Amino acid sequence: MAFRTVFKAKTEMCDVQTSADPYFYFANGSRIDRTNFDLIQEVVRIGNHVRLLKRDEDQYNPADEVTAKVIAEMLARKKARPKPKPDINLHSMISALSWKSGKPLLDEIMRLSMYQFYDGYRRVENLDSIHYTLFGIYTGNIDAKKMNLKDLHIAKIIDHK
Repeated sequence: MAFRTVFKAKTEMCDVQTSADPYFYFANGSRIDRTNFDLIQEVVRIGNHVRLLKRDEDQYNPADEVTAKVIAEMLARKKARPKPKPDINLHSMISALSWKSGKPLLDEIMRLSMYQFYDGYRRVENLDSIHYTLFGIYTGNIDAKKMNLKDLHIAKIIDHK
């Protein structure tokens, strides 16, 4: 079902009893196997704006008991610290993108892939930034001599991290 959702096509699995390496194949002859699975997984991850989780950042190897206690206290304080509330969430991004157009176009936004949605959201943010920066330059409120004007371009590459 996952492959059908991602590729919009029915997949079949090979006969695992007769095949040394299992694979999935499509009606058009293409297949997913161990040689291309990692690449496909990465493309799907980027296309759906999925971030990888950081694993076990807080692993320490204390040299003695005193150090172990200090590390334990530090980790306990870190765990007890209240997490900041997010300023932006998916709902607010959908709403902002919808209303930025001048009228709510929720049905069109909901048809976008996650990649298209995030790219559109960041592109609108970039366009607004350029628009108001240029407005500030034209009105004399911003000194253009202190800026790199190459950064004010609508086709600027946006970092999708």
